[in-house]
Amino acid sequence: MQYALGRYFAEWCENHPDCDALMTIDKDNVQKTTYRQLFADVMAWVAFLKEKGVAEGDRVVFISTKCVSHSRFFFACWHIGAIAVPVCETLGDTEMSFIIKDCEAKIVIADKPLVKKATTNSGEIPVISLDELPFNVSLDTPKAEVVNCPLDSIAVLIYTSGSTGMPKGVMLSHKNLYTNAFWALNSYHLSTNDRLISVLPYWHTYALVIRGEVI
Repeated sequence: MQYALGRYFAEWCENHPDCDALMTIDKDNVQKTTYRQLFADVMAWVAFLKEKGVAEGDRVVFISTKCVSHSRFFFACWHIGAIAVPVCETLGDTEMSFIIKDCEAKIVIADKPLVKKATTNSGEIPVISLDELPFNVSLDTPKAEVVNCPLDSIAVLIYTSGSTGMPKGVMLSHKNLYTNAFWALNSYHLSTNDRLISVLPYWHTYALVIRGEVI
């Protein structure tokens, strides 16, 4: 049975709490994050976004180099039915300003070194530093009810390169991402024992297919 991604993620974390969700390399050390910890962090992000007035259908822009917090960002948005808008951090002011305003963002979350640039291009839309958001929180963080939005509702807006004009927002639904991830898993015969290396940036469509496979 197909679910919107927020509900699917919540159920997976509940059924596999002690399995590794993420593995990152910090210098020579491999750091692992379980689904239990990732879900707790996502719940903390959900609470934070709700405090900022983000609700179902709102757009949330995320500007950062590739980082683990992308996972918290996507799943927190999908848990409350918000639309994730990952934006390339190296865009020029013209393109970045256009995307933030064109998607009608509720808020912008930017990595600390990019806050000034994001603020310059956001107009009256508030910009929040990534440092303000919680991570590695208590495992007892209160759970929020997942919004069971329709499968054909928009999960993410991916903006094109704008090679023939200004960037254009491509609307990808929960079902789009779910279906692509499902068939990728089946085509490559992947199981819970396998590890996936995510190389592409998350404002790239294929990277989001892999993100879907991780859950």
